[in-house]
Amino acid sequence: MQESFSYRAIGSWWEPKGNQNEIDIVGVFLDDKSAVAVEVKRQKKNFKPQLFEEKVKILKTKELNKHTVESLCWDLSDM
Repeated sequence: MQESFSYRAIGSWWEPKGNQNEIDIVGVFLDDKSAVAVEVKRQKKNFKPQLFEEKVKILKTKELNKHTVESLCWDLSDM
């Protein structure tokens, strides 16, 4: 992601209260209108899409309410 020079900011995100919600990678594009949220798993079977979508919804509400957010899962076993 960093080598693409397409992002204004790249990092992870934790919800401040008790760190109950975290997203592995969040990238905000240079246009500052869109972003990507990425869940990284060693095995795709451990990915819980509904739980991740809830985390993304909270992220959008708290941090990226003016952005279009795409959500992805990267399965490290495929890499």
